[in-house]
Amino acid sequence: MARGLLYAYAADYAAGDRQLRALRDWAAAHTHTVVSEVVSYRGRDGRRIGLDQAIDDLLAGAVDLLAVTRPECLSRDKARLSALVTMLGGRLVALNDQ
Repeated sequence: MARGLLYAYAADYAAGDRQLRALRDWAAAHTHTVVSEVVSYRGRDGRRIGLDQAIDDLLAGAVDLLAVTRPECLSRDKARLSALVTMLGGRLVALNDQ
């Protein structure tokens, strides 16, 4: 059992809620403890408010894994996404990759 942070990036509340429900169901099915949930809503500049803190929490050991519904929740920029996946390694779980 791992301590997880659930992260969603969505255009609106309903989409964020759907992602969180899927992540909660996944966590429960795998007997992970949800420590925190973060939702960033799409803004004009494309920033993902809360993602930096989520990654800091993971790297500091406050949580064991960061779960997202799909890798693109982290970034649509391929170079940044690749760097994040490399940095987070096995501590990143993307549901659509399973």
